[in-house]
Amino acid sequence: MGGAMKRVEDNSYLERRGRVWWYNRRVPQRFARLDTRRRIKESLGTTSLEQARHKRDLLAEADDHYWASLLIAEEAEPASSWEVGKAVRRRYRMATVKALASGFTYQPIDHLATAAPIEEALARLLAVRHGAGPQEIPKVRDAEALLGGAPKPTVTVSEAFQIYVSEIAFNAQLYKSPNQQAACEKTKRTSIQYFIDFAGDIE
Repeated sequence: MGGAMKRVEDNSYLERRGRVWWYNRRVPQRFARLDTRRRIKESLGTTSLEQARHKRDLLAEADDHYWASLLIAEEAEPASSWEVGKAVRRRYRMATVKALASGFTYQPIDHLATAAPIEEALARLLAVRHGAGPQEIPKVRDAEALLGGAPKPTVTVSEAFQIYVSEIAFNAQLYKSPNQQAACEKTKRTSIQYFIDFAGDIE
């Protein structure tokens, strides 16, 4: 779910209007049927190119996760528990980086409603409103990120092992033969199964 933030090369997706930098990105053709926005335009609220690049990277990662989650939802019919969990993890990651790009850390809605200072809650509400144009309804993704609406993903032992195989250990397995890959995975999978048999497929 985490990992190093993807860096976008140079000044891609950046547009300068007056002195302020904007994020300007066309929706990739492969996602056009899933995302009705033809082009994404969002003020980065800064005149600093360095800060603009940092915010651009966050927004680009948020959009990448959003499109991937849409694709997962479309392709996984009926969705397996693994695919559902993967989509939830991408949705949560999208919300966290989107919140960071807006100058906030992601906080779940129950925390904002009960423990956060009223000033912080108000600032988040104003930021959601600011992200939309004068005649626009605030975007659901912005509200979810700033107001804590994305559910925090949980991962079972078997799902954690699947993440390990498909994402974490992928490079280590890349240059092994299929037989070597199968043998390595079988040994680990057997150990994981012993644990699940003993304790259950717990979170």
